[in-house]
Amino acid sequence: MTKSKNKESGRGRKRRGIKAPTSRYTREDRELALGVLDDLLDSEDLAKLHDALHEEFYGETEHLPAVWSEQIRDDVETQSAFAFLWWACFDAELSEDDPRTLAEYLLEQGELPLGARRFIESVRSARMRLYEVVLTRPGLSVTLRDALERGPPIRVRERSASEWLVRSDLVAARIVPGPSESLELDGGLFCYGDMQRDAALSSYELELRYSRKEDPEASEDIIRRRAVPVLHHEWRSFEMPTLQNFDGEGIVPTRVVFEFPRMASRTIAEGLDALHLLERTESEGAEPQWSWFGTTEDERVISLGWIELAEKELVLHTNSRERAEIGRAMLTEQVPGLHHVETDHQSIQEMIRAHSSNDGVDEQEELSARPEVREAISNLLENHQRSWLDEHIPALDGCTPREAARDGSLRPRLLALLDEQERHYERQIRQGSPAADPGWLRKELGLHEPFST
Repeated sequence: MTKSKNKESGRGRKRRGIKAPTSRYTREDRELALGVLDDLLDSEDLAKLHDALHEEFYGETEHLPAVWSEQIRDDVETQSAFAFLWWACFDAELSEDDPRTLAEYLLEQGELPLGARRFIESVRSARMRLYEVVLTRPGLSVTLRDALERGPPIRVRERSASEWLVRSDLVAARIVPGPSESLELDGGLFCYGDMQRDAALSSYELELRYSRKEDPEASEDIIRRRAVPVLHHEWRSFEMPTLQNFDGEGIVPTRVVFEFPRMASRTIAEGLDALHLLERTESEGAEPQWSWFGTTEDERVISLGWIELAEKELVLHTNSRERAEIGRAMLTEQVPGLHHVETDHQSIQEMIRAHSSNDGVDEQEELSARPEVREAISNLLENHQRSWLDEHIPALDGCTPREAARDGSLRPRLLALLDEQERHYERQIRQGSPAADPGWLRKELGLHEPFST
């Protein structure tokens, strides 16, 4: 649940199309009104209505993906329940024969205290819409723009979400007049991940278009009210897609570790230099590394992995078990003195589960706070960015970013990938985590468009 305030002039609200409340209310008035609505919705008299609305709002997304941690599942359930309360009370019609909402019905009873009545009157016309984040001021405000209508930006005071939202994020939210007649977010907030945003936009547009066609006499307000469950479904039903590399193998980050007890690292390095499929990529002050390349049937060069060499250990990194096994055999056969120690791997789902778990969080934070660890991680990310430029990316029809930058049909997809990298970088910086600024990639690729807003 997001609660915030925003101080703007009445003229600004009118210009942006947001109505000022008829009168002020307090936080206590808000809590009282929502409590009364919640009790009414859960009453025995409205059990059938509650069940029907619950089924419409949740649908097939009742059960969350197993990959999510217990903490994430709890957070999602809390946000879903809050958004459901607002939709069921302020948007949904009581029945086919009664177009009133539960909030309107409660107002007609005339039994609410004045402050609680003012709250309902102030927020009952605010609809959940899709917005794109234009600007954030952490701890203060978020500036949004309607993702479909692309109207003027709207700034709202938002303390909590402004700490983790970044530019170009896609969110579903309600902008309501707050207690002090300022604009704020309330009634649920759905933020769609990079792999969700396209589906959320297209599903929402399709639902609006379908509703207008099926009920041409319905007002735009009614159309928006009916479309809220679609926004919830798209946010809640996220599942990890099946990720594959260029060879069609499942993405499973894998490490192959070797030792060379009877050989000097210099000798091992000479052996690696002699392999024609490896290319040394050293940076000043860092351990030597090699990129491992292969070729496709049409003789295109693709990246298969990379190798780190330390004083007593060599590590091969690949993105699949299959490539790791091929690399293990190649190095064992062609570099004398290497002794295979272990091969370990972790699927994307396992990585997400481990990252989202609370177990070991303190140890991880303590480790990542060390300057030498942060520097090592940043160097690793920078090396990945450099190699990424020449990797064949499935999302770019198998072309490299350099090739896509010269192809007018692929350039929009490339820019979208760069946007994703920059959003991730912003989040890492906000969280105080090690990160590598991807901004230089645009210049390297000859793409000088500003970050999309």
